[in-house]
Amino acid sequence: MEPIPVNLVVEDHLSEAVLTRILLSSGRPYKIGTCYGKQGRSYIEKKVNNFNQAAKGTPYLVLADLNTDICPPEIITHWFSAPKHHNLLFNIAVKEVESWVLADRAGLANFLGVRKQKILIWQGFSGHGITRLSPALLHNQLVIDSQ
Repeated sequence: MEPIPVNLVVEDHLSEAVLTRILLSSGRPYKIGTCYGKQGRSYIEKKVNNFNQAAKGTPYLVLADLNTDICPPEIITHWFSAPKHHNLLFNIAVKEVESWVLADRAGLANFLGVRKQKILIWQGFSGHGITRLSPALLHNQLVIDSQ
């Protein structure tokens, strides 16, 4: 099967890791090209129309956090000055991509080296800022040591 080229556009290193893992786990022969961004959501907002134009030649996979916006369609309405090209795969993590990582209690427990039952379940916790924590600090924030 022919490789499927795709460029990434992300807010940060965690978003890049999540998209890379999703693509590599898909069973399809994706060939990840350049990863753009890693400069926050505002960078994506400023450049999304450039990536939309570039998508006419190569597929782009974009991931941005919803943050405080009301809904993903609102972001598309405000960010895009032209119709979205079909090769621009635009995704919004609700509320933030960190919540996707935290939702995988088994994977997080494996990464931290603890039993899954020790990972706290916080209602409404977005995970904002966890990408700046070391594994030891993350462990202190998310693991119940009394069990």
